[in-house]
Amino acid sequence: MNRFLKLVRGELVRLQKNKILPVSAIVSLLWIFVIVFSSAEEMLSLLPMLLVLDAGMLGIIYLAASFYLEKQEGSLKSLFVAPVSGTEILLAKIAASLITGLFSGALLVLAFHFVHKQDVNVLWLFISLVIIVFFHSLLGFAIILNCRDFAQMLGIYAAYALLFFLPTVLFLLEIIPGDWEAILLLSPTHSSLILARKAFMDAELAHVLGALVFLLALGAGLYFYVQKKFKAHAVQG
Repeated sequence: MNRFLKLVRGELVRLQKNKILPVSAIVSLLWIFVIVFSSAEEMLSLLPMLLVLDAGMLGIIYLAASFYLEKQEGSLKSLFVAPVSGTEILLAKIAASLITGLFSGALLVLAFHFVHKQDVNVLWLFISLVIIVFFHSLLGFAIILNCRDFAQMLGIYAAYALLFFLPTVLFLLEIIPGDWEAILLLSPTHSSLILARKAFMDAELAHVLGALVFLLALGAGLYFYVQKKFKAHAVQG
């Protein structure tokens, strides 16, 4: 456990060194400005999506930027010389993403609570964010480990966003009708939104359970896939 905590601390130090944490803080500050200058009604519908965007979608970009910078420096290969397993390294990176994602999410929710005096189901929000960040971290690695460089990764990421993020935006804008939501559960982005939204308002239980099972099952599959591919990719450079 002590060895794992050292790995996590090392990941956080690298995120700071590579300017990932400062960029994340600036983005969080921008979201806080949006929260402050929006009405409570607007934020009740918008904040869950901001949390999914910040902790999930942008989390993939931060993860990829850090990973490719480590590859350039050669620091990733050096980790495998140390007496740690590839699984420990992978989990440490995911844990660092969890810490930063939860911290960023906490800032947004605190701003929402103090500005708009709205109650939040904190326990459910915490559980939801853990699932959302964990899933998107694994998804990010699944994309990263199949790309030559950051540019190729961005291309695949853009295609993913077009396929799965855009339909959820269209749903929120009521361009996609509400009775299509059951179909949108097949989108990881929309399933994440349903989980996050339940912390702020009532939600249909069947949709929440469907989203939860979908993300956990898909996340488990991604974990075993990424775990097998991670060490081989890192050693190959």
